[in-house]
Amino acid sequence: MARLEARSRRLQRKLAGQRKASLRREKAKRHLASVWRKIANKRRNRHHAVSRRPAAMAGTVVVEGLNVKGMQRSAKGTVAAPGTIVTQRAFALATSADP
Repeated sequence: MARLEARSRRLQRKLAGQRKASLRREKAKRHLASVWRKIANKRRNRHHAVSRRPAAMAGTVVVEGLNVKGMQRSAKGTVAAPGTIVTQRAFALATSADP
């Protein structure tokens, strides 16, 4: 991936020096587009592989929609009845919400 990104940077510099509307500029644009396409394909493949891993390891994947903001609010309590260990609860809720 790093080699493709380096090649992309090099080709972009090369394209910047080309004369506009020239055939060599069009060729350089096509070459740069193919490198971008390869980078996009590699990223798409990586994202697919990473997202498929939990599904392959477990038979069923369950996603739960939690109202984390509301849970933090209830943990803080009110002025009349303040919550206990608010910081720990808020941290636990915030870290569990991250995918």
